[in-house]
Amino acid sequence: MFDHLGGASVTRSYRLLNRTGTLVSYSIASKLDDTSPVLPGFLRLLAKLAIWNYLPARKHASFYNVWAGAGKPDSAKREAFRARLRTDLTHLFGLLRDGVLTAKIAARYPLAEVAAAMELAESSGRTALGKIILVP
Repeated sequence: MFDHLGGASVTRSYRLLNRTGTLVSYSIASKLDDTSPVLPGFLRLLAKLAIWNYLPARKHASFYNVWAGAGKPDSAKREAFRARLRTDLTHLFGLLRDGVLTAKIAARYPLAEVAAAMELAESSGRTALGKIILVP
């Protein structure tokens, strides 16, 4: 399971895993509108993931750092990050293509109907179970 919200969402996501499931948290978007510093929440998230990995359950939890490549435009660090990200995403999309991973899709909308897609996404308690896809 991939969680981009962080905060309470990570705990809910972890609880939804099956016995051998894997949770990958890759953002802390829930903190973006918060006025408190981001670092303490991020450190709490890392600690929570580490503790879960030491539990006797066979579940796994990790954080994937999508922000590590924020170096200077032509820096070696940035290029190395982009190469690793390209490799990881190629692998991930291959798993999706091969049916090893599946994505829950709630609805598909043509790009011209973006307003309807947004209305569904923001509807009463976010009733759409899955992703809402915009198709070009």
